Amino acid sequence: MARARLAVVVGLATLVDGAAALPCGGGPFEGPVDTATNHPDLPLTRVASGNVGVVLRTWAWRRGTLVAAYRAFTPPRSARYAPPMTVGWNFERRRDTCARFLIGVWALAKGAAGRDTSLEAVRSRMRLSPEEALFAARRLHDDESITFEPAGPVRSNAKGIAGAESLMREVRAKALRHADVAGLLHAGGTALAVVAAVIRADGAPLACGAPEGAADVPHRLTLVGDVVTLERRAADGAFESVTPFP
Repeated sequence: MARARLAVVVGLATLVDGAAALPCGGGPFEGPVDTATNHPDLPLTRVASGNVGVVLRTWAWRRGTLVAAYRAFTPPRSARYAPPMTVGWNFERRRDTCARFLIGVWALAKGAAGRDTSLEAVRSRMRLSPEEALFAARRLHDDESITFEPAGPVRSNAKGIAGAESLMREVRAKALRHADVAGLLHAGGTALAVVAAVIRADGAPLACGAPEGAADVPHRLTLVGDVVTLERRAADGAFESVTPFP
């Protein structure tokens, strides 16, 4: 019986295409409906507690999500799995999503405390999904790094501004070490998304370290579309994309 239930989960993950799944019914919808494809909708405690929704095969990037789906199909359902599982397979995403949101608030508030923006404005600036933005806003509000009410504005404060500036200093310092840059570009993921957030907040490329043997050649990280790209200055003064050394 356990194998049969596991087959159901794996079968669903295989049959449902990796493209974004849109809800049906309950409209009308005035615009596109965003949904993540590499993890369930946030907060992930829903899946861990048994509220699975549509199982996508692309969830397999973290095995814990499919394990949670399997457990949801295996009665009796129990919310006791939720806290440890969420901590285990969602720590980096929670941390980096909050970092991106906080940097977005800093950018829209122009580094000043006591300025209002909106959830949608931060979400759009930082390329967050609606669920990610709402999750981060609530978490940062609880941490007193911003002030947020679902029906109201997002307001910057001194703690959040200082936190965002500290995060950006860390990213800029890390970018000066070419080995760290190469590691980030090869690994991808949410840590690289934080680098993209800093570039968006600055509105300019991010200076970065050069590899050994090319220390006198300026290098930078920039966004090509939404992709963080390493570039170096060519002989004619223009910048060209390059592959980082491992």
